[in-house]
Amino acid sequence: MASVDYVEIARNARAWQLEQDISPHRRRLAKSLYELASQLIDPDYGCPTETLAILAMHKHLQRTGNGLH
Repeated sequence: MASVDYVEIARNARAWQLEQDISPHRRRLAKSLYELASQLIDPDYGCPTETLAILAMHKHLQRTGNGLH
């Protein structure tokens, strides 16, 4: 699996949390994504299942975000 840029994902998730026009559901998802990505920045933490989860969450927020980063 290719290297995942958790720093960039965390940065995007944090920006999504601060958007004014985001639904409460997406805001909670962005918060969870930010927390998980922040933990996975540590190379001694994480597992393949968490990597798959974070990629799925990030992809979902990218796809469903209305004009979000």
